[in-house]
Amino acid sequence: AGLALALIGLPLAWRWWRGRNAQALALLENWRVGRRGPLRRLRLALMHRLEMFGEIAEDIRTHGPAGSPRHYLRALTYYAPDSPLIAPCLQGLPALQGEARNEVARALAPRFPLQVAAALQGDAELAMFRIAALELGGEPERARNEFRALRPEPAREEILLAANLGIAQGEPEHWFTRYLASHGLSPVWRVDRTQPLTAANVRGEAPASEGGPLVTVIMNAYNAADTFRYAALSILAQTHRALELIVVDDASTDGTAALAEQLAREDARVRPLRLPRNVGAYGARNLGLMQARGAFVTTQDADDWAHPQRLERQLAPLLKEPHLAATMCGWVRVDDRSGRFYSRRIYPFCYQCSPSLMFRREAVAQVGWFDSIRIAADAEFAARLRVHFRRIRRINVPLVIGAY
Repeated sequence: AGLALALIGLPLAWRWWRGRNAQALALLENWRVGRRGPLRRLRLALMHRLEMFGEIAEDIRTHGPAGSPRHYLRALTYYAPDSPLIAPCLQGLPALQGEARNEVARALAPRFPLQVAAALQGDAELAMFRIAALELGGEPERARNEFRALRPEPAREEILLAANLGIAQGEPEHWFTRYLASHGLSPVWRVDRTQPLTAANVRGEAPASEGGPLVTVIMNAYNAADTFRYAALSILAQTHRALELIVVDDASTDGTAALAEQLAREDARVRPLRLPRNVGAYGARNLGLMQARGAFVTTQDADDWAHPQRLERQLAPLLKEPHLAATMCGWVRVDDRSGRFYSRRIYPFCYQCSPSLMFRREAVAQVGWFDSIRIAADAEFAARLRVHFRRIRRINVPLVIGAY
């Protein structure tokens, strides 16, 4: 073990420092260290960065706790809610202060909403979060009463919570457009007014701008025939018209490739590619990245809808600040059946959209490609950009509607 630590110490430290989390974890796995002893906390931290919550929960279940449960509480909440480590965290929540209180409450609320709501009684800072937890826990009337007492007139994120509670008045377009307007975005409408507002049932438009640098949008798609067209059309409807949409079909079996070919005949900005075998989302994105011609590159999931101003709003800071490496926007997820707004973090509903990362194509020569892992490689790639260039701008504006 000592020899292994000596041999991997420097390359491990280099990968950690450069934000190459997947490579650092692979190094630990290949040398079969990090299961016990001093490197275990590092291994768990790397897994947490990569959002490997199921694997973390299994590790804790097999080998016992490692350090404070606070640092892997989200993993336990999602994948091991019966863990004996959770009860002390719930019991200790009322006594916590500041960021620790916030972190523990948000980690526990998805599985224990009513217990968390009780612990946050009287907490003005987390009042809206508490109301969202009550609604999630099956007490909507109590949540509505507390909301009305606290906010007679909702604003920003509160508008979406009011909609979930059934307080917002009027058609879904009315309150969602009001929410978008609070962020300076153009209005949207439902395609089918008999159905809820969802990623599949929303459209929008805004005045287009001509010229500007070419932006490459990479859309990897696997068996996405039901969602591909609305996702792709939302990109082609962007106000920033100078774009190419590279659609990488990851060996679909449901006709997705044919839909991409059809769209390419309708719009010359679409470039379809087809893989002979399935390689996963990030392997497919790397192929698209190899073919990219734009000075700037971003991605779009094949079941998400992009607001018409998405590229425009993300590109503006990159053009204004030459030393800015990348931008990332926010998104709102909507239940496909009910139109209810959803967040794994309970509240607020708008949070960071990792696939929205827009970066300078030239940066790839310095930080490398997406890691060809199955999950979270976009967050890992963003971490590398942040480490190398120091500057990534988070635009906390809901420029994407995600399907859920």
